[in-house]
Amino acid sequence: ARYCNPGIPKGVCILISSSFIIACVFIGVLKGIRDKVACYKRVLIIWYIIIILSSTIFCRFTMPFRELDFFPFHCFINWIENGVCKGYWELVMNVLLFVPLGFLIALGKQKLHFRHVVYIGMSLSIIIETSQYIFAKGISQIDDIINNTIGCIIGYVIGRVLMKNNYKQKRTRYAKD
Repeated sequence: ARYCNPGIPKGVCILISSSFIIACVFIGVLKGIRDKVACYKRVLIIWYIIIILSSTIFCRFTMPFRELDFFPFHCFINWIENGVCKGYWELVMNVLLFVPLGFLIALGKQKLHFRHVVYIGMSLSIIIETSQYIFAKGISQIDDIINNTIGCIIGYVIGRVLMKNNYKQKRTRYAKD
């Protein structure tokens, strides 16, 4: 929140990305796409990535300096040594930011190998942190990459477990009929 640019409200970014979704759905209906559910899942993933980029890059103030922090787990180390974790809320938010992305990936038509989910979460996070450094839109931290990737993994695991349970329930229901 301390980097938010009131000149570009997040609502505007969300409105633009929501317009993108509506356009994609409309085009899908017009073109008569066969697998509309898969199309909508892809659109949701793209929309969520736009939301992430909006909140982490586009809707932030340009800072007067650039900063890199390559010291991993500094919040945890500070917590263990001093009993204080100043960046606790930021750490939790970095994990939670990528949980929906992992969940949406899990809903995909084909099951991805676990390492591909890690690559997707890590790659998007590296793009964000690199962009933040290049455009001076925040402090680029290795912890953010780690926590975002963990969030993507958590979301993917939750999604796969829910899909597996849903599949078992459907199979049980059909077996009873």
